[in-house]
Amino acid sequence: MLKTTLLLLLFIVLSCNSYAQKQGKSAIDSMLNELPKQKEDTNKVNLLNALSRNYGNIKPDEGVKYGEQALELAVKLAWQRGAARANFRIGLNYQLKPDNNKSIEYLLKSLKFYEENGDKHGTAEVSYTIATTYMNAGDFAKALESGFKALHVYEETGATEDIARISGNISLFYFINIRNFFKKGKISLGKPDFTERDLGFAGKYLFGGQVV
Repeated sequence: MLKTTLLLLLFIVLSCNSYAQKQGKSAIDSMLNELPKQKEDTNKVNLLNALSRNYGNIKPDEGVKYGEQALELAVKLAWQRGAARANFRIGLNYQLKPDNNKSIEYLLKSLKFYEENGDKHGTAEVSYTIATTYMNAGDFAKALESGFKALHVYEETGATEDIARISGNISLFYFINIRNFFKKGKISLGKPDFTERDLGFAGKYLFGGQVV
């Protein structure tokens, strides 16, 4: 019975993934048909960035390619916001490849624009992605630093859904770090062991709470 249930769940997950990929491919085909019709303007930058986004979960190498084209055109047009978005898309595709070092390189360029221009949504979104990239790379301290930066901005803007999302991920970061302690006998912060406070952070942020 358990085996049957697990097989059914696996089938559902694979079916959903296949459907999502087909939907993504359909959107990509539509955008590729539109691309030759575009003038060399900001609309084309947006379309190239959209292609970069949609290729992410299918062919991240293609996502990088179209992101680079968007970046090149945005720079040519002196459109900084379009360039920042392109840097974000390129960084996200490198994360999916995965190439964490290249991902961080582009994401930090994107973050610089949003911070300098007081764009809280952009700052939080990019910081959140940087946090997950650092976590993928095994850098727990930097993952937390970027994660809390995103959380604090979301709190300032009152984005409740995003607060819950990033709180859950911060909790996950702590649990992963604790798991690594058991695997390796130490955690990345260099402590000889983890403390009850580490567990407290993990548990409280799991429910979107705050640690005093």
